[in-house]
Amino acid sequence: MKFEITADVSASLKTWFENRGGTVSDFVFPSRIDNPKPMSTRQYARLVDEWVTAIGLREAEYGTHSMRREKAAIIYRVTGNIRAI
Repeated sequence: MKFEITADVSASLKTWFENRGGTVSDFVFPSRIDNPKPMSTRQYARLVDEWVTAIGLREAEYGTHSMRREKAAIIYRVTGNIRAI
């Protein structure tokens, strides 16, 4: 799937791949069990929980679903156009 990302996100991803030795054709978050494959949805949820807790937020209030909604909210805030989402 292809989608638009901001210049800041692009730079962060480039740095991420350089630091871990990957390329842009690799998965951003590979499976810890089978590296050429993406991480599982369960592992992703655990990682999000760890990030949320690490920055001092309440795990019960933030998760994978709220993160998916955030991009749509940002696009709407910038464009005011629901169809742009």
